[in-house]
Amino acid sequence: MSTFPPRCFTCGKIVGNNLEKFLEEKKKGTQQDMILDNLRYSRMCCRRMFISYNPRIEEKLLFYNIKPTSRAESTPPLVKGGK
Repeated sequence: MSTFPPRCFTCGKIVGNNLEKFLEEKKKGTQQDMILDNLRYSRMCCRRMFISYNPRIEEKLLFYNIKPTSRAESTPPLVKGGK
């Protein structure tokens, strides 16, 4: 499961296919600007997609459970006679 978008939000350029390459190079210690230059992302909007990506969010989403509640439990009680 990946929450990384396939396209840039602003310009629509395809960015999703290079996420793995970006993360591999980043693990090797290469600077982010050099990686993005090599991947030929010159627009700031596309670069932002990679720089602001946080894989920990995916880990948290996988283990997030919502307790199922009935509609009666989820609606707040009505206040009677209040001004």
